[in-house]
Amino acid sequence: MSNVRASCAWIAVTFLALAALPGGAAPPAPAGDPAYWDAYHRAMRELREGDWPAATATLTAAEATARGDRRLLMARGIARTLNGDFEAARDDLGRAKSNETREPTLWLAAVSAMTDDLRIGGDIAPPVGPPRRRGPNQPREAAPRPVAFGGVPGHLITGGKDYATEYSYHVIYGMALPYRKGLEARQPIDPAVDRKARHVAGRWFANRILASADLASRNFAWATQLARDGSLATAAEILQLARAVYRLDPDMAAAAGDLWLRAGRPATARAQYTIALTANVTLSP
Repeated sequence: MSNVRASCAWIAVTFLALAALPGGAAPPAPAGDPAYWDAYHRAMRELREGDWPAATATLTAAEATARGDRRLLMARGIARTLNGDFEAARDDLGRAKSNETREPTLWLAAVSAMTDDLRIGGDIAPPVGPPRRRGPNQPREAAPRPVAFGGVPGHLITGGKDYATEYSYHVIYGMALPYRKGLEARQPIDPAVDRKARHVAGRWFANRILASADLASRNFAWATQLARDGSLATAAEILQLARAVYRLDPDMAAAAGDLWLRAGRPATARAQYTIALTANVTLSP
């Protein structure tokens, strides 16, 4: 019992000391228009929560400030894929391709798996209507032919610097191919199972983007607001994303200590408060 009292007393003194200290250096603001980064961060939050139409709308509105931005196109292509807007997703993901990441190609493979003609086992594409006449003396247009699905190359599944194998495996084998299997078998697709698979894929992508240095300061502000609102569990999740790059940021460590203290974990809170005190470079010697 004496150890618990001592720990709580130390925490109380530390907490008061932290409140009196000037804050440590905040994560640097990313280059570019702040309005773009606000919208990009909001879209990641919407993707994380499974609101794909809202994420698409947010990114489309932000496109005026960053036209042709591959990050935006990649995120919107994923949101449109998850929302079932496959043709628009193809366009975004195709424009998002670069030599820096295979991720757009991974999601294009998922779109193909969810839409393209099997050729063997039946055509899963919607029936094509009769050709239209272009004019009284013009030839009839040829009906579009369905595109064959050629499978997913193994190198896209294997993780690397751009994404983890668990993530790519879920996108293809946890989401896209089960959806295709239902279409191939002409079986009703369970909407709850399908939505959960899509939600996991979108959340995985969003969490990885949110854990980047560019969004750390916005995540910290978000976590702080969640803590004020009493959503401690979600606040802890978002704070962890903010600290993915800035593990020793004193302000974030102090906020983590506060969350642990409110959760009834004084020993864990003490560890975070210690980080906050020792990492604060503004302390005079």
